[in-house]
Amino acid sequence: MNSIFRFFMPIIIAAVVLFAIGVGMQNSTERVTLQLLIWEFSDLPLILVLIESIAFGMVTAIFIYAVNEILLRKRLWHQKKEIKRLKEEVKALQNFPLTDEAGSETPKD
Repeated sequence: MNSIFRFFMPIIIAAVVLFAIGVGMQNSTERVTLQLLIWEFSDLPLILVLIESIAFGMVTAIFIYAVNEILLRKRLWHQKKEIKRLKEEVKALQNFPLTDEAGSETPKD
């Protein structure tokens, strides 16, 4: 699976880059007006708006990934701590002497 991913990933990236170049070349003369909340930007090249939109999306995705990664690492740390505590509890219970119903100890085999 990993070798297939390594093989196809450069092909996919190259296809996306070629597609972006094609879209950029076709829209290089297009001018647009961008209204963003209270600001208005006139006579912007469409390719500039596209590139900035993609960059903003990538930064947003990286931020969301980073927050998710931090939360997962925190959860993993707590779970490792819980596993360590439970292992110590199991070890203590293994060393605990066994008794029968009358309260006398039974010999260990």
